Amino acid sequence: MSSDSGWAGFAIAVSTAMVDGDTYICEKTSSQNIPSLQPYWITGRTRPEKFTNSQISVSTQTFDSSNNIIECIFTRPDAMTDVSGKSLSSYNTASTSFRILAAQGQMDTSGVILYHGSRTATASTYDFRDVASADDDTGVINFESKRIDNKYTLAHGALMLLVWGCIIRISTFTASVGKKEGAEIFETWSNWFTIHMWCNLFVALITIVSVVLAFKPPEWMFFPNIPGYKEVNPTLIYHSYLGVTSLALVLFQVLMGLLRPDKENKTFRPIFNYAHQFINICLKIFTNYCIVTGLYMIYLNNWTWVGIFYLVFFMGGSGICVF
Repeated sequence: MSSDSGWAGFAIAVSTAMVDGDTYICEKTSSQNIPSLQPYWITGRTRPEKFTNSQISVSTQTFDSSNNIIECIFTRPDAMTDVSGKSLSSYNTASTSFRILAAQGQMDTSGVILYHGSRTATASTYDFRDVASADDDTGVINFESKRIDNKYTLAHGALMLLVWGCIIRISTFTASVGKKEGAEIFETWSNWFTIHMWCNLFVALITIVSVVLAFKPPEWMFFPNIPGYKEVNPTLIYHSYLGVTSLALVLFQVLMGLLRPDKENKTFRPIFNYAHQFINICLKIFTNYCIVTGLYMIYLNNWTWVGIFYLVFFMGGSGICVF
């Protein structure tokens, strides 16, 4: 753990997605001297429900304060009876192989587990009755990196990629080319500003929607405000700060556009132009950082060809358009 408070757990599940699972979490708050092993029940992509299951037997619950390591050891019968509406009998490890989901995260001061910092899942189902069924035939269970599959997070990323990876480039292109004399490409429009204005308004609207979507997975909390998250995933912290900053800047750009001085105003129009261009450059830097880190984090902090392609192609093109 990154501090003396946190949790780590795993679920016996049918799917690699967080839609089902007989779950066990070793958790500790700062006020506890040792962690406690607690059974949970997954019902969907939300915080699992804690319940009491007297059928498991806990043998070890320790805390290494020098390294902030918690350890819980327990035994679980292959077959269990249902408890309080939890269909534990469906997870009979003597007759069925299951996948294993693993995750870790932080605790709040009241002892409630917070949104996980990272998670993974086994590459295939695991036979709990046969040690040789482990991936390397040594009894060690190997996990595969999982791509984030939360629909709100994916929608957030897709919308931001649409507006800041594509639409904003159309807006920048019309502004940089349309203002030049002899830009016949825009003769069919009343002026280049029409395209530029509507593109920017669309970008601002979709950015608002996208940022709201980003708050849904951590239960409407701001990631930097989740205790210990900076140590667990610092990339996400910077991503969050720059994302919110970008939203504020794009809304300020819209406000500036509504209050834009006339060309005849020789005092304030030059100030507006320089401020507008400066904020545009800042937005390009901030949003490109957010897109690149988003493509990096969606594969659980692993680079893929998608992120590298955007980094080389789109950011290169963005630099040409802006500078």
